[in-house]
Amino acid sequence: MLRGQQRIGPIVIKNFAKRWLDIPPVWLLLAMFSVWIQGRFLPLGPGFSGRVPPGLIWILWGCAGGLTLAAVLQMRKFRTTVHPHENATHLVTKGVFGLSRNPIYVSDVLLLLGVVAWVGSWGSFAIVALFIWVLQHRFIRGEELRLMSQFPDEWADYSKRTRRWM
Repeated sequence: MLRGQQRIGPIVIKNFAKRWLDIPPVWLLLAMFSVWIQGRFLPLGPGFSGRVPPGLIWILWGCAGGLTLAAVLQMRKFRTTVHPHENATHLVTKGVFGLSRNPIYVSDVLLLLGVVAWVGSWGSFAIVALFIWVLQHRFIRGEELRLMSQFPDEWADYSKRTRRWM
């Protein structure tokens, strides 16, 4: 039984799914798997596998990891949630959040681009575009609406001076 739940039923399952399945890392893993499948079994034209220096791929993945770590540490410092479906206790606007309102999502896209470079299939860029669309519509819009209602004055200033992506 889930923490704080008294009975098992459709509502409990929906809450579990939203909390543990409908989160960006799950969507990222799905996108990574899709890139691999697309590159391996549905290559669209000549690929570029082996043409991207491995060092560049590692740089993408390293930047993504560093960006995520910096963002999570900042959010923990202010004791606010990293979960996209929960209300924040603080609007974090400094550090990596001064560069982008969504540094963790930028990091996710960098990770995915690293996988695309590793697989080397042009068709995979469509999956990257779809992944960005999912992030935008499934997570970012809701987060921004909650932040706007929780911190109206701070959000107005922050959203004017800081880009959504980069």
